[in-house]
Amino acid sequence: PPRHESRFHPVRSIAAAEQVSRRHACASLHGDPGQAGYRRSVPRWYPVYVSCDREGDVRTLRRADGGVLVEHLLERDDAAYTYAYSVVAGVPLRSHRASFTVAPSAAGSRIIWHTEAEHDDPEVDIEARLADRQREALLGLNALLETGSIA
Repeated sequence: PPRHESRFHPVRSIAAAEQVSRRHACASLHGDPGQAGYRRSVPRWYPVYVSCDREGDVRTLRRADGGVLVEHLLERDDAAYTYAYSVVAGVPLRSHRASFTVAPSAAGSRIIWHTEAEHDDPEVDIEARLADRQREALLGLNALLETGSIA
């Protein structure tokens, strides 16, 4: 039988999901990139979500419209200020892997959110769907870092 290949639209553009903070985010996050992502601060910098709960390696995010997103922590390296996770429920994705990294830079810190995903519908351009949302969320995180109110 002929092989059918689906179109894969990974989000690979780090520039679309990168923010530079004038503050040293590494110090602000106290060596814990999870403070931005694995505590209850997510709704403060990514306002599409109204709550965030974590139990073990599972994070559950809830939207105001009742939607629920479930993620699984894949790896974490506190010394490198990075963690990776996968969306496991709540959106129609065939595959997903994202990483969140805080890196020192001359201007303060670079916050990099890299995502690779494949939608269940091969016609959906996942990069177009995610890039602006991630950029907006990182601007929100930067605003919290600038005021020192990330905790």
